[in-house]
Amino acid sequence: MINDVAVQLALRARVLTLSVCTTGSVALSATATGYARATGSFLTDGFRCGMELAGSGFTNAANNAPKEATAVTDLAIICAGCGAEASGARVLSVGIPATRGLENVQAARAA
Repeated sequence: MINDVAVQLALRARVLTLSVCTTGSVALSATATGYARATGSFLTDGFRCGMELAGSGFTNAANNAPKEATAVTDLAIICAGCGAEASGARVLSVGIPATRGLENVQAARAA
């Protein structure tokens, strides 16, 4: 017999690790208006307007925090809440949004 609650919990845990798109480790900088790269393409990597993205590898903690992309071009992603930081090997990725709703669980920003 399959335990429905156990299955739901296992699927939820698995989906939280889902990666929608990522830059991989590339040279990225942060500006006052978002993120920038000198080569490659955010669009080719799969980034789109409205996605919640998170950085990693930035020294400014604000640049690693989740934020919503309001515009995306090949070389720039516009989003609020970034601080200027020089280029370095960093990663931007999109997974399941930090604010989400699950059945019988109140929606709240994930820690």
